[in-house]
Amino acid sequence: MILWDVVFEYNLIEDDRVAWHGRFHRHQKNEYEVVFFLDGSGIFLIGTSQYPIAKGKFFLNRGDTYHQIIPNRKSGRPVAYYAILFRLDDDDEKFCAFLDCLLERFGQQTTASLSLRFQCEEIAELFRSNDRALVKAAEYDFLSLLYKVYHKGITEKLSEFLAAKDTGDLMPPSFYAPLPKKVIREMSVSEMAAIHVKKALAIMEKSLRQPIGMDEIARLLALSPEYFTRIFKREIKMPPLQYFLRLKIEGAAGILISTNKRISEIARWFGFENQFHFSRVFKRYTSLSPLAYRKIYLQAVDFAPAADAVLDVK
Repeated sequence: MILWDVVFEYNLIEDDRVAWHGRFHRHQKNEYEVVFFLDGSGIFLIGTSQYPIAKGKFFLNRGDTYHQIIPNRKSGRPVAYYAILFRLDDDDEKFCAFLDCLLERFGQQTTASLSLRFQCEEIAELFRSNDRALVKAAEYDFLSLLYKVYHKGITEKLSEFLAAKDTGDLMPPSFYAPLPKKVIREMSVSEMAAIHVKKALAIMEKSLRQPIGMDEIARLLALSPEYFTRIFKREIKMPPLQYFLRLKIEGAAGILISTNKRISEIARWFGFENQFHFSRVFKRYTSLSPLAYRKIYLQAVDFAPAADAVLDVK
């Protein structure tokens, strides 16, 4: 398996970028594409099937199927997504069979945790490095991403598969015993924590242009700051402030490499105190200054005309 392109599109709503990223196209027969939507409104057209674009929707497509992203401009919600394209060689028969199995069992779409966006970010940066060793690391990181997205579903589907077969009683009787009440109570607490975290994520996404503090988010959720931090770290695997800043830096990186907006303007857009504060935080998470990041990772395709693009966007 070889990665051959990784694209992050943060603000797909402007005419020239819709013309390129939203064109009706397909790839080669031995190529596949993963598209992970982070936000936005519109339609993802795959062949003759139409899927609504929504947060967390994760698509696996065969490259030889025509597809198109059609943003809903009237909604005012730009489409944000990662697209990871990879090809298989002749000796990748087992992996090809695995992908075919995923497509057969799950179809072309599933839902993934939005926290995986940062793993996609890491894959993109490793891939763009031009260092062969780091590009290979990106490929392994991508395989890890596929496992995280599909492993729960694989387990569930495997259970259904075994239940449908004449395999006998494979599990011991204790496997079918009711769960203890204590476990049920803990699950309820866990479910409530997940709801709180989901609300916190929504607040963060709506507050990317504001310097909102984590204590304020905890107050909005009627939680103590300590409890909020604890449940957030348990669900998302990182502290809330770190997640919030990474959201800002992810968006800023997307604008840096796909537009010619000034760095000071981008800093103001994401609610940083000033350009120097923005640069300091940006370098902390990317190991590069905003200017160096732009020079290295500029997506020139965003400034290129799209000759054969389909622009029938509703």
